[in-house]
Amino acid sequence: MWITYLLLNFFASSRLPVLEVVVFNHQPHITAQPRCGCLFSFYATTNRGLEDVAAREVEELLGVKASVGLGRVFFESSLKGALKLNLASRMLHRVVLILVRSTIESLQEVYRTAAAVDYPSFIEPAQSFAVRAERKGKHSFTSLDVASKVGQAVIDTYMALKGSRLKVNLDDPDVVIQCMLKENDFTLGVDLTGPSLHMRNYRVYDHPAALRSTIAASMLKLSGWQDTAPLLDPMCGGGTIVIEAALMARKVPPGIYRKTFAYRKLCFIDKELEAEVAEDLAEGINFEAYPIHGLDCSAKHVQGAMLNARSAGVDDTIKLEVGDALRLREILDYQPAYLVLNPPYGVRSGPSLKRIADFYLKLLRSLKEAARGARVTLITVSYDSFLKAASKVGVEVLWSRSVMHGSLKASIASFLL
Repeated sequence: MWITYLLLNFFASSRLPVLEVVVFNHQPHITAQPRCGCLFSFYATTNRGLEDVAAREVEELLGVKASVGLGRVFFESSLKGALKLNLASRMLHRVVLILVRSTIESLQEVYRTAAAVDYPSFIEPAQSFAVRAERKGKHSFTSLDVASKVGQAVIDTYMALKGSRLKVNLDDPDVVIQCMLKENDFTLGVDLTGPSLHMRNYRVYDHPAALRSTIAASMLKLSGWQDTAPLLDPMCGGGTIVIEAALMARKVPPGIYRKTFAYRKLCFIDKELEAEVAEDLAEGINFEAYPIHGLDCSAKHVQGAMLNARSAGVDDTIKLEVGDALRLREILDYQPAYLVLNPPYGVRSGPSLKRIADFYLKLLRSLKEAARGARVTLITVSYDSFLKAASKVGVEVLWSRSVMHGSLKASIASFLL
């Protein structure tokens, strides 16, 4: 099967040369062999507003305690656990090994803190690097200034310890140093992921308003859906929600679709460690069929969703067809227990507000007629319009939360029909 083929290719691509080095963590400063199982400090980035859901996923996957920050999850784990998150997480974007964390007051302190790191322990002389900086709070300098100071500290420290000057490559570096300054709290780490995990490589058809895969997975988790219960996305677009549902039900790790990870270029990662993690995850995969159904009024999008499902290897357990979500009773021949959907956002100002309100009214009436008693979880950037429509239809919202979908402020809401 296609997923089996992906796994074989993944194992083949993960064979890296062994490099006998040690890795460290400045919180506190320790050294350890990569396979010793020692605990290191990490943070992972995720969607703002869904940090608690991502933290629970970390706890479930690794059996550790996790705490949350704005768009971040902090935890301690072994290196093996960090690799497992890169391969298996459905809700995280990036995993970073923390090298040092300190309180700073100035750019000079940023430099001194960054200069205390033993960069030769994880960067080879022939490798290039880049610094990515994020800053929040009131400072007399910019995030670019922070990145520049850290970059200079890396170059100076490496020169002092190894006698060679590291190359900077901002476009395609071998190693990425991530630094985050929130008020006076400065964290510096090495990126283990590379491109964000939300970019699932199974997506071969791009819907113009595609839902971020990590948000889709979080919505499915929040909905309470169990894999044996009939699930419907009546506005499936490119199929993100139903595909993520199928991958969850079959316990397919999303990371198997990726061609590479940043940690493969880090010299302290044992070449067998990734294969060991992947093999453990592969043992949990099943190929059962699950009652997952996607509809869309656009034949083009349904065809695109089929391509994506086939690319993900789950087209055999998802039913995809053309259908109007506003006329569900005429289409469905079964009773869905859960509906998870991402209705069209539309324009949030001017005369379109009435059209959005009318649309939600028609949608909720259609859902209630076709799936009374079902639980619905949806995301919207027009929450007020949705609430007014829900009130008219007699639907009571069980809970809602604010989230960020890219640069858009959105709300996820759940209710019973």
